[in-house]
Amino acid sequence: MALDRDRDRDQDQDQGGDTTHKVTVKSVSSSPDPGDGSNRGTGSEPEHTSPWEKLYSLKEPPATGPGPQEAHRGIHRQDRRCTGREGTMCTGQCSRCIGLTLYPLALISILCNIILFFPGWDVKYAQDGHITEEVKYMGGLVGGGLMVLVPALYIHATGKQGCCANRCGMFLSIAFAAVGVAGALYSFIVAVLGLKNGPLCRVAVIWTTPFNNYISGDDGSYLTDHSRWSLCTAPDNVVAFNVGLFSTLLATSSIQVVLCGFQMVNGLFGCLCGTCAQKGVK
Repeated sequence: MALDRDRDRDQDQDQGGDTTHKVTVKSVSSSPDPGDGSNRGTGSEPEHTSPWEKLYSLKEPPATGPGPQEAHRGIHRQDRRCTGREGTMCTGQCSRCIGLTLYPLALISILCNIILFFPGWDVKYAQDGHITEEVKYMGGLVGGGLMVLVPALYIHATGKQGCCANRCGMFLSIAFAAVGVAGALYSFIVAVLGLKNGPLCRVAVIWTTPFNNYISGDDGSYLTDHSRWSLCTAPDNVVAFNVGLFSTLLATSSIQVVLCGFQMVNGLFGCLCGTCAQKGVK
């Protein structure tokens, strides 16, 4: 009997120890583990993540690119740089401004040259052939007029949306601008000669250029000595008429040379870097 009681007591102790071990294991397994996915509510890691996956995610984070909004902002900033809204004017806009400025200058040159054919505002002198020699060179009509107007049309076209607003178009604008420079220089030289030699007028009974030798020397220039203008008896006020129009041609041709020369540099930059448009760079 004593042996049976001892055997029963040993079995109860064994069962109690197993129960304690089970409870302990259960309590340990119920404790939160920061790495077993217990933070699933926070969404920081998936529920079943192996240590190798965690290590790989630490070494090589996923590459993320700009989202649609960031990309749109980048394009918008690029467009703003192109269109000059941040202090920089693009080559296309420069070409457009130059072309628009050359239009009135070319028309002024053509108009001045045509008016010079009618000294004293009378057509009879042109019919009789009493026209100043430099007027016949047609520096304002051909040089500062047509040779500048045609390049101005093309230069203006490179600043608008179309077939010319590209690198090839900007390259061709260099050649057109060079033609404009040549025409403006021709008009400039003719205007200088017209001011130097003076008008053809009637002195007494002969037609001559009385101020041809007065541009330099002890006698001074007729341009500043207005008392000499009375030597010309016909056409009326021909000296002031001649000086005013040739001076206008001189001023307009000077501006044309500067603008066309600047367009040659602008066209070079547009050929190398591209033109700017509202939808991006071409």
